[in-house]
Amino acid sequence: MIIRRKFPAVHEYHHPKTGRYFLVDARKLSKNGRKTFQSKTLALKHAADIEEQFNKFGTQADVPKEKVVMADRFQGLTVQLAHFGKTPEDAVEHFVQHLSNEALHAQRQATVCEEGKNQCSPCGS
Repeated sequence: MIIRRKFPAVHEYHHPKTGRYFLVDARKLSKNGRKTFQSKTLALKHAADIEEQFNKFGTQADVPKEKVVMADRFQGLTVQLAHFGKTPEDAVEHFVQHLSNEALHAQRQATVCEEGKNQCSPCGS
């Protein structure tokens, strides 16, 4: 009996020895795209997870978990920056400029300390 028709489908079967089980059929994504569950709830949850991954990444069979986490984080950053009309690329450009300014300031401070030797308190010379 079919429990869920849309991709990935969930079927209910009865085995003479082990009893009732549920099969999630996701062969559209990979050759080994079938998995069985003893619980209907677990089978439907697994099917929903596969559908969500399929909607996000298409037919690419196995997206490494790290990439999924990074994509979710990037999406969060994009949403946060959108409130200010900026993109993650804008934020990185701004931060790199900030780090360059800090390095330049530290270099100037070191030069001043070298010239004045015992008069420089910020760098501890």
